[in-house]
Amino acid sequence: ARAGSTHTATQYQREAERFVLWCALERRKALSDATAEDCRAYIDFLANIPPQWISRRRVERMAPGWAPYKGQLSLASRQLALNILGSLFAWLVQAQYLAGNPWVLVNRKLGDDELAGDAGDATSRAFTPAAWAALVAYLAGSTSPSADRLRWICVFEQAVGLRAAELLRAERRHLVEKPSGWVIWVHGKGRRNRLVPVPRVAIEATRVYFEVRGSDFDKDPGETPLLASL
Repeated sequence: ARAGSTHTATQYQREAERFVLWCALERRKALSDATAEDCRAYIDFLANIPPQWISRRRVERMAPGWAPYKGQLSLASRQLALNILGSLFAWLVQAQYLAGNPWVLVNRKLGDDELAGDAGDATSRAFTPAAWAALVAYLAGSTSPSADRLRWICVFEQAVGLRAAELLRAERRHLVEKPSGWVIWVHGKGRRNRLVPVPRVAIEATRVYFEVRGSDFDKDPGETPLLASL
């Protein structure tokens, strides 16, 4: 009802399902009967998930050996799960399915990861300059369709900075040349539209990438994806 994307809906569904199963199997009660004590116990459960709750590798969902978790959760994943459950229960109260929200009675803030120490920004998704230089140098000496593809991804993403889902949806028709330069039309997070400047280096890299794919950047149909499957 509230999710702005399929990805968000999938996250909510996964965490709700996990908590429902935990309530039924560990506490012998329905989600609607959960108390503050149950919420506190679930926080402790997520910090050290028992082996029987962790799925065997390469097991189909609900097949023998399947379990709700793939392994122990990182601090960020645990915090996300608690945030989702708090929001879910608040919505269920507003929808008059529940009389109260037990998650407001417990502390859901996990704080920082003490194992991170002073090793820099543990939450950063950026490459260090040294790592980026090593990646670019490796790709420069590689000749294969996968290397051509990754080389374009690196150049284009460094210059433009689209989210992964936005890059996957990008098509040739979304790249438009205006008097001020090239831009790309993006329908992104929150279903919002925006125009993102595309530097010349990214356009030239895209032309080369189209050429090695056997395509023509200037003549290909508008629905041609910028990022092609191998």
